Amino acid sequence: MDIMYGHDNFENAYEVDNYPWGFRLKTKRRYWIETKKGFGDRLVFATLNPKNGKWCKPKAGTYDPIKVLAKNDEGHVFGYGLGLWRNNEDVAEFLENVDWKKLNELQQKKICEVRAVNQVMKKVEFKVEVTRHEPIILGQRTPEQKAIREKEIARQEARKLQEKEEMKKINKAINNQYAVCLQQHKLL
Repeated sequence: MDIMYGHDNFENAYEVDNYPWGFRLKTKRRYWIETKKGFGDRLVFATLNPKNGKWCKPKAGTYDPIKVLAKNDEGHVFGYGLGLWRNNEDVAEFLENVDWKKLNELQQKKICEVRAVNQVMKKVEFKVEVTRHEPIILGQRTPEQKAIREKEIARQEARKLQEKEEMKKINKAINNQYAVCLQQHKLL
């Protein structure tokens, strides 16, 4: 696999000649990686219409946090990327295949973000609880039924507040790890 850098718009796109158009015609196709702050990277391509000589409207893929242009051994171009919910082994493999210094600043920051999420989330435990729901009673409820219902509502509200506080702690820890990575790589 060959990684190709610097192809980030239509003008400096990687161009493939002899691209098939239908059964008989051949044409050109351009590939590039579009980077958009807040979204990430995506593979974009445009094909030259051999019948009229005009470029077709560019087609864009879905965003990944980090994506680079790559070419396999058969010469096929594709987007080689790293999704947000990748483990540390995936990040290490990605970094073995790409040159950190050739990534743009947004891509380097996204790698720091993915690493920060992984580092914090590996310490987070999830617990699924079975909750007891009282049947809905139409009409009059007894005082005991009303008390049980009010107690359950209060318990659910307390749990929601606890979850909100836990999410704040997780986000704070991720942001701290992210800031450390940014400082280490002089991306601030």
